Amino acid sequence: MSEKRIKYDAEFREGAVRIVEETGKSVAAVA
Repeated sequence: MSEKRIKYDAEFREGAVRIVEETGKSVAAVA
């Protein structure tokens, strides 16, 4: 269960970074 959580967090983090880079907004603005 913990491994699945880590994988999810990693994928979510990558997706969030991608959105921030594309929009040029800060993480706080996207969150």
